[in-house]
Amino acid sequence: MPHERRISVWGIDSPAGKGNDLAMISWLAELCSGSSTDLEISAQAVGNTFEGWGTSLAWFANVVGKGPTERKERMADLLFDEQQGLGLNIVRYNIGGGENPNIPVTLEPRACIPGLYTSAHQVNSLSLEQDSGQLWFLHAAVKRGADKFEVFSNSPPYFMTKSGSVTGAKCSQENNLLEDQVDIFTEYLCKSTQLLEDSCSLKCTSIEPFNEPVSSWWKFGGRQEGCYFDCPLQEKTINSLYERISKSELSCCGIAAPDTYSTEEARTLVNSYSMQTLSQLARINTHTYSAKERKKLSEVCVQKGKELWVSEYGDNDNSGITLAHTIISDLKELNPSAWIYWQAIEDSSAPSWGFLVCHLNQPNRDDSFSIEKKYYIMSQFTKFIRPGFQQLHIDDSTTVGFRSPDESLLVLVHVERGRPKTYHIHLKDYHHNKDTADISVYRTSREENRKRIAFHSRWPLQRRFSLEMAANSVTTIVVHFVVYE
Repeated sequence: MPHERRISVWGIDSPAGKGNDLAMISWLAELCSGSSTDLEISAQAVGNTFEGWGTSLAWFANVVGKGPTERKERMADLLFDEQQGLGLNIVRYNIGGGENPNIPVTLEPRACIPGLYTSAHQVNSLSLEQDSGQLWFLHAAVKRGADKFEVFSNSPPYFMTKSGSVTGAKCSQENNLLEDQVDIFTEYLCKSTQLLEDSCSLKCTSIEPFNEPVSSWWKFGGRQEGCYFDCPLQEKTINSLYERISKSELSCCGIAAPDTYSTEEARTLVNSYSMQTLSQLARINTHTYSAKERKKLSEVCVQKGKELWVSEYGDNDNSGITLAHTIISDLKELNPSAWIYWQAIEDSSAPSWGFLVCHLNQPNRDDSFSIEKKYYIMSQFTKFIRPGFQQLHIDDSTTVGFRSPDESLLVLVHVERGRPKTYHIHLKDYHHNKDTADISVYRTSREENRKRIAFHSRWPLQRRFSLEMAANSVTTIVVHFVVYE
């Protein structure tokens, strides 16, 4: 077992034990040398019950799901198994448009998501085997405990578009879905979703009919599928999809939108939707690549009576600290009921984006993969904050807190950038009907990967405990309220 420090009042017992006064004084001096903050833990709950963590399948599953069995089984364990890995319980399945075979391919190899139709213009003849890579990962995730999946589209099939390509219209910010193909497109989404439900024996949570629909970069000849939808076309598509779902067997499936690049775009669109369109939405989805004034979007969702998912985020910081800052800011200011990363597995050409990294654009190069620092940063959240937990109000922008449904667990996650800082944490008013708790502390830093750095049994709740948060680190504190006989 690795060496652990034991938490003590206003400090941590020295490795040599309580009798080593010199070592204790030295350690306390180290703790108190930097800045410090008092942190009172509130029992006030905020937001909706948390539904969980996830990833989009899409590009990585398209490649890895067709690769060697041993590798993809191990990767699936690392992502979806709660004991062996991150325990991601939500997957987003990308219904591909399938590129036009009669034009030069500009899509990245990993982004060539096939359509499910067996021949062009035949949306009544669909086969999941067209997309065996994503399908394998959907089944693997469900097998390991995933309990929610969402279907999303980056582009309608090429034969439903004006440009004849899934990469976008000939001009930037021009609708690419043909107006007379809206109903056929939503029929394609519904029939594809029904096939997926039947294949994995799991009900689809929601269908998202577009992705970053008002972004300017969807243009013919791009490297990935994309399609511009102005607000009127979004509403027409949502209305059509609502009618299709109501006439299908997708009884548990709702509609999510608008899945924008930024929270500002999401707020603008939601405020622009008609009452009819809003009534047909089960949830608001947003990406947080750009996330100014998050609280305003949260307020809009509350006003409209809609739950919110952060349905996509990713960044190029291989330390994982930007990721942790974003998760905490999103959770505290948006109060989403789920938080989903874009691609948990990334290509070796962009390793800083992924939790796991392998060759996606050159899949036959070799079968190796690596576990990145971001994987361990993500695990500081996903291993401890589980579906069904409730977020608590904590008056600190760098710390988020959740409690378990039975209130036996309290989880705090803190991100520290810059100089080390000592936090004096007080639990007295959090759980007044218990006197003691077991406390475990885990940290990921430059040198550590979710290492348990401290533990104390039967900690007196009327006392504070103090922890030094290392520079460029994420620390998770797990408080277990135990009743001892």
